[in-house]
Amino acid sequence: MRAEELLGIEFLRTHPEDAARVLERFAPAESAGLLSGTPSLVAAAIVEHMVLTGAASCLAAMPVESAATILAEMSLDQSAALLRRVPNDVAERIIERAPRNVVTAALRMLVAYPEGTAGALVDPTILTLPVDLSCAEALERVRREPKNAIYYLYVVDREQRLVGVLNLRELMLAEGAQPLAKAMHSTVARLRSDAGEEEILAHPGWREYHALPVVERPAASSAGSATRRCAGWSTAAPRPPRSIRWWPPRCRSVRCTGSHCAASSPVSGTSPRGGRAVADSVVAALRHEYLERYPTEAAHVLEAVPEDELVELVEHDPQAATLVGRLAPDVAARVIAQNSNATVRRALSALDPARAAALVARLEGAARQRVLGAIDRDLAREVRELMAYPPDSAGALMDPRVSAFHIGTTVDEAVTILRTKRPPELGSVYVIDKEDQLVGAVALGELATAGGTERLDELAKFPASTNAFATREEIVDFLGQQRLASLPVVDIHGRLIGVIRNQTLLAATEQEASADMQTSFGVSKDERALSRVPFAVRQRLPWLQINLATAFFAAFIVGIFQDTIARVTALAVLMPVVAGESGNSGMQAVAVTLRGLALREVSLRHWPRLVVKEIGVGVLNGIAVAVVTGLGVFFWSRSVPLALVISGSMLISLVVAGVSGTSIPMILKSLGQDPAQASSIFLTTVTCGIGLLSFLGLATIFIGLLTTASP
Repeated sequence: MRAEELLGIEFLRTHPEDAARVLERFAPAESAGLLSGTPSLVAAAIVEHMVLTGAASCLAAMPVESAATILAEMSLDQSAALLRRVPNDVAERIIERAPRNVVTAALRMLVAYPEGTAGALVDPTILTLPVDLSCAEALERVRREPKNAIYYLYVVDREQRLVGVLNLRELMLAEGAQPLAKAMHSTVARLRSDAGEEEILAHPGWREYHALPVVERPAASSAGSATRRCAGWSTAAPRPPRSIRWWPPRCRSVRCTGSHCAASSPVSGTSPRGGRAVADSVVAALRHEYLERYPTEAAHVLEAVPEDELVELVEHDPQAATLVGRLAPDVAARVIAQNSNATVRRALSALDPARAAALVARLEGAARQRVLGAIDRDLAREVRELMAYPPDSAGALMDPRVSAFHIGTTVDEAVTILRTKRPPELGSVYVIDKEDQLVGAVALGELATAGGTERLDELAKFPASTNAFATREEIVDFLGQQRLASLPVVDIHGRLIGVIRNQTLLAATEQEASADMQTSFGVSKDERALSRVPFAVRQRLPWLQINLATAFFAAFIVGIFQDTIARVTALAVLMPVVAGESGNSGMQAVAVTLRGLALREVSLRHWPRLVVKEIGVGVLNGIAVAVVTGLGVFFWSRSVPLALVISGSMLISLVVAGVSGTSIPMILKSLGQDPAQASSIFLTTVTCGIGLLSFLGLATIFIGLLTTASP
């Protein structure tokens, strides 16, 4: 069975109401061709959710045996309502072939209304329209079934209750995109199906309309439309809820030979009136709806498809390509490794860079380089950065090829996939949610002895795990407390990205013992307490020279305003307060940004969001600090202007410091420099300069007030 067909089947089985809306878009003969090959329970569930006139047309267009089998699975009221809408000769043949004598007798009894009542006088084939259509869709429905349409068009909800009416003229003049619910009249004159002839003739609705709808009971479903010549009707009572099963839920494998699998799939045959092209068009519509409305569920279905078929589907269906990120990570990685560059670009561009990096990391050598070369340059750079974990971290030690299954996967499904993929060094399988976050682990021994229909998430136990940025020392310390055959690795969001296997764990332990020995002798590339003097000088001197330049910059700012300082000497006393507070605020922003960059929480594309955040933080913190500073300066100097000047300077300085604190690391990273090494130097320059400039600049502007108010 093709992957496209499997998606269509699953959509019919799991979402009959949505499938009914899709089938209503096609001509009755096309929908009938698909429904007649669908297992009767599934077909009955779909037919129950279709508008009655459309469902009756489908039944009339399909083989009589198929129609009888479908009706036998429905409630008696629904079956009777449909039989009233098919031609009499077709209804008789269906009843004759109904598989159960009890159903046949009950249907014969329910088809007829007492003579002389509105129900006995109606024309049940009249066209009704679902309320959730647009006016354009409704008009297309009328054009497709002109013989069943009268001047008045009755609108029903999905429970077949009469909710409105409009005439052909109103429908034709309405905007195509306008919902039918807004174009219709919700107040509808109606007749009860048990109304007698006198009540029918005396109904006041005849003064305005030449046709009246008939309903089973007041304010209930439309039963038809009675006119002077008895023109038509639509459905009956609400149907009770029912439980639907097709084949066993675990039977998604294309290798299944069950009687309700490929042999009885609705797409394995062709439409009796349209051939294979008609069947394919209907299946394509079902697949499109399934992928659009239930992408996660569809991805879970596709995981059971043979790899070559899945690759072909992703290659030729742009909509399916967007599901790559929802597949199990190991499945998704193998798929993109075999797709064309254009498909890889489309699939990975739709993903969050962190998730794209997790998939690319599972590829090796040439396949990884080809994928990185296929995507946009900016995305490729970000993916490379996300894959470049620090040396001796868990991310650098892990194996990204890990067997993971989504919640809901059964033991049989997992075993089938594992036999096909044959993953290396299998000790446990891991369970993840739809966001790829680690949920649990199932040991191989437990998987082998569990029942085939049991779900992995019910067997799983939450395992010990480590963050991708955990150091080798932390991993070794952790292993000293727990004995593990493998250790799952997660990113900052808890998504499973790899596993550290037993051999790697032993190697990490040995390397840590060697590193401890080297550290005790002071052997390292980085400066230590016992490093050589020339090495320490080379490491420190360049940054000291840059820091000296920043000090001269601050002195230059002060020199510009030396006349102002000479006239108000209190400014000199307060300058360190402004510079120190803005510097501290900037360092807070730098620390948060550096941590986010180190843990891959943020990247260059998050820069605008970080700036907006720091502006908000700076304004609120600036107001709070300005109030406290202003009060302190007022009590010290008894000068209101001086208190206002330093308060305004604090607000400006803290906002600028926050923006600078988050922007400087981003700028350095974009230039290929280490943000952690140089951010503080440049931040000091900006915060000190802007702090003094705002404080002394405001003092210069208001120098008249300051000198007047000086004590």
